[in-house]
Amino acid sequence: MIPDVDGVRTLYFSINGQNQEIMVKDNAIHQSATSTRKAEPTNEDEVGATMSGSVLKLLVKKGQTVKKGEPLLVTEAMKMETTIQAPEDGVIEHIYV
Repeated sequence: MIPDVDGVRTLYFSINGQNQEIMVKDNAIHQSATSTRKAEPTNEDEVGATMSGSVLKLLVKKGQTVKKGEPLLVTEAMKMETTIQAPEDGVIEHIYV
């Protein structure tokens, strides 16, 4: 599981047939610059993903207000799911999937 930019890992598990998701802060992670792939690399307001993959779940809609750290979507790459989170407070202007 790849941690997000704040060192938070999203863990998925099942208890009694119910799928669960929890977010855990990994204090062993030291923040470093992470490159992301973007459609417009010079657009500072665009949120990119750390690796190529498929979008499994879209958790927001156009016009929605989001807070920093709020889950935006879930991607899958190499059989691993990753939750992409809002890097800052804002409003969803466009969704390109």
